[in-house]
Amino acid sequence: MKKDKEKGLTSEEKVRPNEENLLDFENKTNNTHVPMKNWSRVIIETDEEQSKVLAIVTNNDFELADGLRVRLSPTPNDQPFGGKLS
Repeated sequence: MKKDKEKGLTSEEKVRPNEENLLDFENKTNNTHVPMKNWSRVIIETDEEQSKVLAIVTNNDFELADGLRVRLSPTPNDQPFGGKLS
């Protein structure tokens, strides 16, 4: 893996978010109330040659590997699908 001279990161480390990046992204998206509409499901898996599925999330259900949990954020009841908050 080639190291970036400026930051000391490998190209793989640049692509993979670390815990700090995940916390930043969580904070940035805390007030997002518009439902996702581009995906029929989300599959979360390990980044290995023989990857393992960790979680599958659909619009109305989810399944997780042992040791993981999901926190769902419902859209406000008075907002139509894809609506904007005022």
